[in-house]
Formats: sequence, C-alpha cells, structure tokens
Amino acid sequence: MNQKRYPLLPLIILCAGIILTLFGCGGTPSTTTPPPSSTASLGAQLYTDNCARCHGVNRQGSSLGIALPKTNPVIANDTAAELATFISVHRIAIIFTPDQVSALVDFLKNG
Repeated sequence: MNQKRYPLLPLIILCAGIILTLFGCGGTPSTTTPPPSSTASLGAQLYTDNCARCHGVNRQGSSLGIALPKTNPVIANDTAAELATFISVHRIAIIFTPDQVSALVDFLKNG
C-alpha cells in the first residue's frame, strides 16, 4: 500500500473498527435475554456477588457504600435507562454486560 496515496486509510480503518465495536454489525438481535423470573434472580445474584460487600447484604449500606433501598432518590426517581447508565460508570468499574445491567436495575427498582 502506498502511504502517500492513501494517507488517511489507517485512520478510516480505525474509525470503522470503533464504530462496529460500539454499534455492532447489524443482523438479528440477541435472544439471550433471560425471562423475567430469571432476570430478577440474576439481578439479585449480581448484587450479592458485586455490590453487597459495600452496600450491604440487605441494601442497608456500610462505611464503604450508601444504602440502596427502593426509596433511594436515584433508584426511585431515575428511569431504568438513567440507573443503567449510573451503574455502567460506577466508580468501582465492574464491567457488566447490558443484560446484567438490566437485571441489576430490575432488582434495585423492584427487588
């Protein structure tokens, strides 16, 4: 490849890769979303495994994390999408899949 002839080609390829990574390649949507009953249990398990050590087993809070009852203003007032965004950028930086975030949001709002 002649670098002088196509100087922006590496940048274009990089941008295309980033876009495909962020937005996918299209096709059929994933059918791996668990049914509602297992979503609730998945959310509870994710909370127990990843959140309880700081926010308490019963969501009562501790010296390491605030209480997370359903009446917490963020949980009670934010939409599911807003709460999902908050969870995704949480300072502990636990990386959840979108399905896991959805299950955790369901648990926090309804569990």
